[in-house]
Amino acid sequence: MTKFTNVASSKEVQLEGTSELLSSWQASANPSLIDSTKINPGGIELASHASRHDRGGADALDWSSVSRFFDTRDVSCTVGTGGTPARTTIASLPSGWYNMLPMAVKVTAGGTFATGETVSVSVKAIFDDDSEAEIFKASMTATGTSTGLPGDIFTNLLAASIDGKRIKSIVADVASDQASTSVTISVRAIGLRT
Repeated sequence: MTKFTNVASSKEVQLEGTSELLSSWQASANPSLIDSTKINPGGIELASHASRHDRGGADALDWSSVSRFFDTRDVSCTVGTGGTPARTTIASLPSGWYNMLPMAVKVTAGGTFATGETVSVSVKAIFDDDSEAEIFKASMTATGTSTGLPGDIFTNLLAASIDGKRIKSIVADVASDQASTSVTISVRAIGLRT
């Protein structure tokens, strides 16, 4: 058993089997790949100058931390008309990060709906091979919000062929079924960057 002591509070954390796993990793890993490791209240940080090529990949990877939450806030979307969607990028993977995992999506409709008007919103994950998968959809017929939670998003990802892929961006395809529209749409996404 490995014990870590928090010097500031003298609290001890015990991690079962960690010493065996760490010893195994240290025996097989190239120590030059990791410059430093820090355990902070927000998570574990690995500072690395190595590239994914050293790990078997082709593109450079500079990890500044293992994972952090992202929140796009409300992103105003272009609304296509006549049933033809317009695409708006909601989130893009910043440099230095490897993947993003959306966990919740909120669609907000404002403005004025015409009688019988429907605005369709399809939120999609775009993968590193440029394939895409719908993670949430909403059909808005009045002002208000529609929310996709982790269960909705993960169910949609299960239907996609995503093994070995990573998400590089999240987009929203938005279309009104009318020839013109006064409806406004915003999309907010939260999740994890790794």
